[in-house]
Amino acid sequence: MKFRWQIWFLVSFICVASWSLYQSMISFGQGEEVGKENWNFVVTKLNRPSLEAFCRDKKISSTAKEPAVLEQAPFSRDNPVFCSATLEEAQHSYGLYEQTKAKEASIKLTFQFIGVWLCILLILFAVSKVLNRRKQKE
Repeated sequence: MKFRWQIWFLVSFICVASWSLYQSMISFGQGEEVGKENWNFVVTKLNRPSLEAFCRDKKISSTAKEPAVLEQAPFSRDNPVFCSATLEEAQHSYGLYEQTKAKEASIKLTFQFIGVWLCILLILFAVSKVLNRRKQKE
């Protein structure tokens, strides 16, 4: 049986799509865990009643679309602050944030996958043309 490029494309597409879907499916739960950890850190270690009170003390504000970036442990650029009044609100905000990042990564991965396969096909086409010219000259 001869493996053709279509079979390799299909196999690689299934692998990439499976990984992308898996990451998208688990991202909200991972975000909820991050929200719970941040909430517990602020409530237990910093003795604040909520993330909202922590934000008021630091004089920062955030929205669901634009979280506040704070360079103080455990917060960073990858783990921003959502000024949430309740634990459930914090978990939901962090869940949506992680899910949005996963969707953006999935879209980027899809276009990279298509671009790589287009390059592979163009290179294979060029190589086959060169090889066919050499055979015709002989």
